[in-house]
Amino acid sequence: MKQSNPEGPPAEPLYPELPEARPASPQTFQLQKIGELEAFLRAEVESRSRLNKKYRRAANALDSTCGTLGITFITTGAVGAGLLASGIGFVPGLALEVITGAAGLLGAVCIVVSRHCAVKAVKHEAVRVKSAAVGSVVDEETKTR
Repeated sequence: MKQSNPEGPPAEPLYPELPEARPASPQTFQLQKIGELEAFLRAEVESRSRLNKKYRRAANALDSTCGTLGITFITTGAVGAGLLASGIGFVPGLALEVITGAAGLLGAVCIVVSRHCAVKAVKHEAVRVKSAAVGSVVDEETKTR
């Protein structure tokens, strides 16, 4: 064990001195929590807005792509069927029918992904609106205190 030396400098105390803790008033604590909640909700609204914008852009781009693939599907299908029916252009007609099938499959996949993005965009918009509403309630509560 370490003992203090009576001839040398005094030994440091075993436990440091703690500053006197003043009890925080409940009002200050509530205001601090309200401020933290308000900051969290503002960040949540901003992040949900960004996500909503991203998913909405993706859904719009996919809808345009689906439209283009639909037009390609109809056009190549009609031309390929005409070439196959005439008997003159069997090989080009067959190639166009393969393109038609690929465009149809890509169109179906595009529709599924577009709907998924649209659902995500609606979800993020709903959460953003609810967070903004709660944030406005917090603002009103802060003003009344």
